[in-house]
Amino acid sequence: MIMEKRHREHQDRRRKKGWRPLFCLFLNTFASKSVDSTVTQLAVEMKVLIEQMREQIQNIE
Repeated sequence: MIMEKRHREHQDRRRKKGWRPLFCLFLNTFASKSVDSTVTQLAVEMKVLIEQMREQIQNIE
């Protein structure tokens, strides 16, 4: 019973965080392992766009 409750709480926390942190982590990893400056620049631009989307979503809520 206690384990089930903890599992549900963990799933709820993961859902609340959403896709953004995971996607940003992926972009950070991708950019840091790239030897091409163009790929790194694109990753940075994507992170900026993700942050802009987050701000727009907050404004809607």
